[in-house]
Amino acid sequence: MSSPLRVLCVDDEPNVLEGLSLHLRRKFQVTTAVSGAEGLEKLKGQAPFAAIVSDMRMPGMSGAEFLRAARGLAPDSVRLLLTGQADLASAVAAVNEGQIFRFLSKPCPPPLLLQAIESAAQQHRLITAERELLEQTLRGTVKMLTDVLALANPLAFGKVARAKELVDTILRPVAPSEVWKAEVACLFSHIGAVHLPPSTLEKWYRGEALESAEQEKVDKLPAAAEQLLALIPRLEPVRDVVSSVARGDAPQHAPLGARAVKLAFDYDALRSRGDGATLAFETLKGRLGHYDSELLAALGEYAAADARRPAVRELMLRDLRPGMTFTEDLRNKGGMLLVPRGMELTAALHLRLTGMPEGAVREPIRVTVPASR
Repeated sequence: MSSPLRVLCVDDEPNVLEGLSLHLRRKFQVTTAVSGAEGLEKLKGQAPFAAIVSDMRMPGMSGAEFLRAARGLAPDSVRLLLTGQADLASAVAAVNEGQIFRFLSKPCPPPLLLQAIESAAQQHRLITAERELLEQTLRGTVKMLTDVLALANPLAFGKVARAKELVDTILRPVAPSEVWKAEVACLFSHIGAVHLPPSTLEKWYRGEALESAEQEKVDKLPAAAEQLLALIPRLEPVRDVVSSVARGDAPQHAPLGARAVKLAFDYDALRSRGDGATLAFETLKGRLGHYDSELLAALGEYAAADARRPAVRELMLRDLRPGMTFTEDLRNKGGMLLVPRGMELTAALHLRLTGMPEGAVREPIRVTVPASR
């Protein structure tokens, strides 16, 4: 049996809160707060709420102001406003500006209040179900595309695979709901790289200086991705991230996902040219004002762990298993790049490599092995 949905009630009058709890607790798990500030603190420190109910007139912070701030902290929570007749004009403005689901006049009859909260709970179920479906579908699509494109063009999408992993690591502690947008943006921001000449790809991959014509082509990759994303419905949030990266927005003007993507690719560029993890992080840290401070702090933890990666093992091709990670480029005997460093060995890639003729690749192969092995 699933737990009852959670509702947050905010009012500066304790007797009103007691009445709200009394009417709602039979169907919902009710949390109360006596001010907007306390309500915001409870939004930060607890599990998500299906609905948030707030009085309009409260000292220090009005209900409209509180619900507007609550929207930023808990965008999936459905917001309702309780208001007296004198506050009708303010309530209408709050509904229009703060995307409030419904406002109720005080005093509100218990049956009407319960019906409104039930409608809000149903709206919350629809919102979260749609978001989870979209995220799971996109996550699976991204993985499939990354695997396929990495096989077709390992140089271009080796960078994407590493950046995507890093984005997840540095963004999830800061804003978990933004991760899927940034991960998809990572893939699409460089999807046009499959058309770059091999010589340009090789230099770009290694972080070497590019000729002006080569740099111009690389700089156009996010803009090309933006045009592609415009053709796909429901990906507007991802397109916003890619657009911001393409424009080179400053951190204070860029979506959080775009800041994470920018930081991830810049870190990877330094690592690709041979900088150690600590040096790469310190270099980025020294570029004052270029990056989001919270993301930079998360990158510092990642870089410290990156510098303490598991011991590298040298294995023959036949001994490789899915889940291992390449610590150096895997090339064939002719020098062609097959797999870039930092890429995890997927089942599809493992099948392709093990199907190659004996002696086709340079062995032994340097990899790290997951702890579970």
